Amino acid sequence: MENIMMSIFRVESQAYQAFSELKRDPSNQSYTISQAVIIKKENGQLTSCDAFDTGIETMDDSIKGGLLGSLIGILGGPFGMLLGGGIGLLIGANSDLDDKMENASLLENVANRLEDGDVALMLLVQETNEAFLDAKLSAFDTTTLRWDAAVIKQEVEEADMIRKQLADQLRKTLRSQKSEKRKQSIEEKKQEIKQKFEQIKKKIKSE
Repeated sequence: MENIMMSIFRVESQAYQAFSELKRDPSNQSYTISQAVIIKKENGQLTSCDAFDTGIETMDDSIKGGLLGSLIGILGGPFGMLLGGGIGLLIGANSDLDDKMENASLLENVANRLEDGDVALMLLVQETNEAFLDAKLSAFDTTTLRWDAAVIKQEVEEADMIRKQLADQLRKTLRSQKSEKRKQSIEEKKQEIKQKFEQIKKKIKSE
């Protein structure tokens, strides 16, 4: 089973210790780690503190461009904050977007699991026996959760599409507002110029 695995640590140093141990032993008969990253949530912002990739996802030793990188990009940006606070507030009456987000429960679950100050280790891992990693992490004070990697990947792609749609809508709204303000400003200038001509006419007639 290919999973996104997240272990939330109560002691930050333990997250780095577990990360180091897994980096030294990324594959055996029970599991194979493709990507790993330590994340921290502070002031509502999610940041990546350390990461490694075994080279298949991104062809280097970072998670950028891989599934975990995309997931953290979504959760760590404004869209992730909205997921944590309730995406429906933004979508509102837009039924098309609302329909697309109906199945985004896993992303919302991930976003809502992390509270300010939390440090977590996230893995993209294939497991033949989940008990092995659970046992390995049992040495630490941590809570571990798993999600189907394929479902997360689908939701990340859908969320990215929606993010682009929302950005496009925002640009169109700003352009429209700018256009309306410009029209209003031009109309005000027209009236101003007309008034000056009326004043000139009155002055000429009075002389």
